[in-house]
Amino acid sequence: MPALSLAPVKPQPMSRFGHVRAFLFIFVLFAPLLFINFLQALALPLRFIAPIQERRWNTLMASIYWGYIAWMIEHANNIQIDLRGDQLDPLENSILICNHQSAFDTLLIIVWARRARRVGTLRFFAKDVLKYVPGPGWGMYLLDCLFLKRSWEEDAINIQATLNRFKKSPIPYCWVIFPEGTRRTPEKLKLSQAKARERQRPQFEHVLNPHPRGFATFARGLDTHMDSVMDMTIVYPDGTPSVWGLMMGASPRVQIHVRRFRRQDLPAEQLAQWLEQRFEDKERVLASAAADAQK
Repeated sequence: MPALSLAPVKPQPMSRFGHVRAFLFIFVLFAPLLFINFLQALALPLRFIAPIQERRWNTLMASIYWGYIAWMIEHANNIQIDLRGDQLDPLENSILICNHQSAFDTLLIIVWARRARRVGTLRFFAKDVLKYVPGPGWGMYLLDCLFLKRSWEEDAINIQATLNRFKKSPIPYCWVIFPEGTRRTPEKLKLSQAKARERQRPQFEHVLNPHPRGFATFARGLDTHMDSVMDMTIVYPDGTPSVWGLMMGASPRVQIHVRRFRRQDLPAEQLAQWLEQRFEDKERVLASAAADAQK
């Protein structure tokens, strides 16, 4: 079966000053973020006396900055994004599950949410170390994103505390989860396949086997406060882009496939199996794209 290339997309050859462009692009993207962090921090005292107002303020800050990022991604490189399937409802509380191939995946999710006018309501599952990174990490911390330490005893407590806060919030949210837990690379794919053989689970070529515990715990915890699960599959027909390549001028083709599942349609007890079935669906979508790329 053909597989989509894991080789990074090369910058366009016309970008003679690609490295200079990349540094300028990084400055234009990230210099405003520290100012946004400052504005976010101004509202931090409200977390203890008026948490809903603090969340509204941070949602506004995220809408402004992430909206700016989405516009830059689409227009600076003239990236053609082919959106297929369902869109996020303006008022729904959702969980978004997505395959993970590149750091660019997160930027595409931001573009997708901006088109639905929901970009400020995104919240991410992220590695704990990220919250110490000035700019994106500080911003996500002030947005009340969920940082995981890969220790279930600690993460379970953190997840429950986050659930308690968001179940009280009248502001819609969309939680973004990459159930594979890491980006797909050739080495990680081989490791995932070996573990799948040991556990007698399906073996994939285009995705890693998902880790269901975090998703299942969060979905069950939200319960009636969750309206839907958005199942997103990102396809890079020309190969997986790197963020540095994008800064230098690469303009990859992108397909984004999205399916919406109502909360009522999810199984009550077998969310792990349900999630595995979604990754079987992703495998089929990516395999079909790989076959088309070979024609």
